[in-house]
Amino acid sequence: MKRNAGCLYSLLAVAAAAPAASHNLLVNPGFATDLEPWLAFNHFGLTIAWSPLDAGDDPASGSVEGTVPADGLFRSPPYVIQCVAVDPDTPYVVGATVLMPSDTSTSEAGAGTLSNVYPNDACTGNPLTSTFGRFAYARDAWTPVRDAVHTGAEGRSIQVNLVVYAPDGTMLRSYFDDAVVFSDRLFLGNFD
Repeated sequence: MKRNAGCLYSLLAVAAAAPAASHNLLVNPGFATDLEPWLAFNHFGLTIAWSPLDAGDDPASGSVEGTVPADGLFRSPPYVIQCVAVDPDTPYVVGATVLMPSDTSTSEAGAGTLSNVYPNDACTGNPLTSTFGRFAYARDAWTPVRDAVHTGAEGRSIQVNLVVYAPDGTMLRSYFDDAVVFSDRLFLGNFD
């Protein structure tokens, strides 16, 4: 009986720690009804808009839809950008869920994250580090991408960029939903 009680206490301790480890720092990470407060990158012919298409098929939510034109000069643009204040010397999980329909993307096109860590809480000036996460290349299914980002001793904010890659001469239309930034102290990168 004592051994079972010990196991129960261990499970309760992990369960109690999980909410703190999984608190999403992003505002409007699921693009519920619009893109606010995300900054849409509508440059170089890129078109960014809110879409009612949702990763969880929630009729009261949506996603961000982006289109890179075939003749666009910038082939790895962000769709949207958001800055979050973080703690120094802390591991974080940064990611999103991606949809790349086969009728609007080639097999070489991909989507993922770019995380810039800054020494201030406003994502200004030069970043300390810039990290491209793993990209999703799957077609016709919502695919999660998650990556570990460590802030280092001076890191105070992370700029999250939801980015794509479109090969030269190809049009790409794809979607992001359910973006995340949360402290990874509990799992320490073992979230795959």
